[in-house]
Parts: sequence; structure tokens; C-alpha cells
Amino acid sequence: MGVSCEQLFSFPNLGYIDPSKAFKKLYKNPHIFIEYFGLLQCMGNHRRIYIAFGLIISLAFELAGMTSLKREGEASRTAESLDYSVAVEAVVTNIGTNLSATWTAPAGHAGSDYLCVAKVNYTGTTCDSTYQVGSASSGSILVSLPNTVGRYEIRIFRSTDNVRMATSSTFIANAVDFTFGSFVSSIAAGGQIFVTWTAPVSRPPNDRIVLVNASTGVQVSEQNDNRVSPKALTFDAPMQTGQFEFRYYENGSSSASALSHLVTVVTSAGSIGGRVHGNSGTNLINGALVEAMQSGITIASSITNASGSYLISLSSAGTYDLRVSKSGFATSNRTGVVVASGSSLVEDFTIMDRGAVSGRIQQQNTTTPIGGAQVRLVQNSLTVATKVSDFSGNYTFSGIASGNYSIEVSAPGFQAQTQNSVAVVVGATTVSDFSLSPITGGSGNLLEYLY
Repeated sequence: MGVSCEQLFSFPNLGYIDPSKAFKKLYKNPHIFIEYFGLLQCMGNHRRIYIAFGLIISLAFELAGMTSLKREGEASRTAESLDYSVAVEAVVTNIGTNLSATWTAPAGHAGSDYLCVAKVNYTGTTCDSTYQVGSASSGSILVSLPNTVGRYEIRIFRSTDNVRMATSSTFIANAVDFTFGSFVSSIAAGGQIFVTWTAPVSRPPNDRIVLVNASTGVQVSEQNDNRVSPKALTFDAPMQTGQFEFRYYENGSSSASALSHLVTVVTSAGSIGGRVHGNSGTNLINGALVEAMQSGITIASSITNASGSYLISLSSAGTYDLRVSKSGFATSNRTGVVVASGSSLVEDFTIMDRGAVSGRIQQQNTTTPIGGAQVRLVQNSLTVATKVSDFSGNYTFSGIASGNYSIEVSAPGFQAQTQNSVAVVVGATTVSDFSLSPITGGSGNLLEYLY
């Protein structure tokens, strides 16, 4: 046949190549291998090495090419998805109402691309209702919500292949006049969740507030609507981690009238507990709110029980500020409480449910104190308490209920004096000083006050 080795390595339309690259081209073009089988003879003793090397290189290039093509396809798909978006402003709304959804789509998209109103647990292309977006690249559509309470989202689908391209944030559709208030979004296992809600005033007291595992729908605990205002209950978080929600069930109904936002229960990293006392230090305060805070934000909280006890389970170790509050009591704060991982701290509090009044009595135009002066605390013409100023002219009324009072002061040789509308504030001391004028005789001489 008279084909030279140089000719063998100059494949048709490929140009001259070195032997190490030859088998890649042969691998891609097996008919060339058959046509030029005499190539092996040109390899001499090195043909086995070149065969093995060529095949390995060919396979590597083949795999690299397949991977590259796959990545290019994925990148294109992702980039296309980024050109779609859908959004809603609502976080909580009512069933059966209209909701505005704004959307964007890439230029040249199909006008039959559509919005889908769906519960978050719907799969595939299941929708409660759909709305074609048209050929524009952005817009706003008023969608109608179903008459079923649930957690919903708006999805946008590409109509050519029914692929979901974007999803809005989740929102809740509740029955009219039923809703839950906000509370912590994350809590340690075993912690307390303080829950508030609204419901029509006509509802009977045996409606139920139920804590449910949001993933499985399994009920964890329930309590009856307490029918007091504000409507509030305290639930213990389950020891099981996961996402949970509260549901409001009207009496006799198996369908919820309202859902709360989700609360995530995590493993406890530490706890703070103790008791809350009143003024005397012996009386225990029921129903006080104890909050663990960081940067002014409540991380976890607890309500004291009948024995004044509270327990806050925390999802992470760190430094916390504590705040204790109750209507009719002064708020108590404690800063810089360090919770180490796995620790259980004891922090007791005393909160003041009353205030105090104090002051100093002295002679007019001097700094001379008047000791032995009679001081009366009066409210609604009734004497609430009496005191006698000490040698330095000081007096104090403590443990006084909040409100407005009059203070009457009298001392031998001095004109009596009254101060009205003295406000006593819970947990604070109101200062009310007096400066008494001496009583003068008919000749204008000062009647001497001996003490």
C-alpha cells in the first residue's frame, strides 16, 4: 500500500499530530483506526504505551466534555430561573379575599406562563387557582384566595414545560376576626410560649387553642379559650425539636379558624429559673412576665406560676438581660447574666407594687431643720398614714399604693402647710420638701419654738 508513518499521522482534515494525540482522534473516529491500522506498526515497541495513553486521554476528554455540557445546561437553567420572581406583601390575611401578587419574567417568555395559588404542602402543578401573566415582563395580578384556612404561597410556572420558576414568601389566610398575635419564632425545648389571639366576642369559652406539629399534624397540647382580655395563654414547648404551630378551633369544629406563625423548637443550651417576690420579700407573685433579652430583643420568656416560679429554656449560651414586669408593679431589670452551655442559673427577683414619699422639713429662708413636726398623708379626706420628722427634719412614707395624695405638715411655732396632688408611683420615691414660716406674735416678735 506504501503509506508512510508521516501520512498515517496526518489524518484527513485533522493535520499532522504527534502519536500521543493520535489515539484520541482514533477513539473519536473509529473508522479512521480501521483505515489506518498500519499505524501500530509505526509505533514499534512503544505501541502498547501509546495505545493505553491515548485511550486514557480520550476517556478523560470525553468525561470532561460531558461534565462541561451538563454544567452549562444547569447554569442556563439557573440563570433563566433568576429572571422570574413573584412576591406578595401579606403575612396574614383572610380567606376568600383578594391579594395582589407582583411578578417578573424574562423578555420573550410565553404569555401563557401562569401564577398558581397553592398551599405550601402542594406538590407538582397542583393549584387552587391559576392566572396567566401575559407577554409583559412584569406586572401585578389580583388573585382570589380559597375559603379554606391555611398556609399559602404564590408560584410562577413556565407554561412550556410546567416547571416552577419562582415562589413567593409564605402567608397565612385565617377566617375573618380570628388571628394569632406574634411570639418568639424559636424556643428551646421545654421553654414557655406566651400566646395571644383575637376571636369574636360571641365565641363560647370552650373553643380550643391547640399546639400542633406543623410537619406531621400531630397535636401536642391544647387549652380552652380563657375568654379574658387580653386573650393569652402560656404553653410549654415540646421536648421534641422541629417546627410547630398553634391552631384555633371553634367548639365542635375539626377545621381550624386560624393558624399562628411557625415556631421552631431547638435543643436547650441552658436555662434561667427562680422566683419573683413582692415588696415584703416573702409574698410570691403569680403571673409576672420574665424575659431573657439580647440587644433589647426578647429571646425567650416565662410566666410565673402560683408559687412565683419561672423557668426560661434558652436555645444558645451567651449573655442575657433579664426583665420582670407585671401590671401594677414596677419593672425590674438585671443585666449581664451569663449563661454557659448546659448550665442552670437561679435568678430571684423582688418587684415593687407600691411607692414611697419622703422629704425634709426646715425653717423658711434657712437650712435649719424642724424635728418633731407632724406629717400626715391624706387621700380623699382620709388620713392614710402619719409620721414625725426626725432630728434632721426628714420623714418617709413607704409601702404606699400608687395615686395622688395630700401631705399636711404642722409644728409648734410654725404655720401649718399642705401640698396637694403629690403623685405616688409604683417602685419610685416621690420627694416632697417643706419650708415652714414661723408664727409671729401681735407685736411682731417671733414666738420662740423650743425643741
